[in-house]
Amino acid sequence: SSSTAFLLIIYVKTVSEKN
Repeated sequence: SSSTAFLLIIYVKTVSEKN
């Protein structure tokens, strides 16, 4: 479960930087 949350954070961070 922790891995999923970690990946989610990276995904959101990537989208944030992209936008």
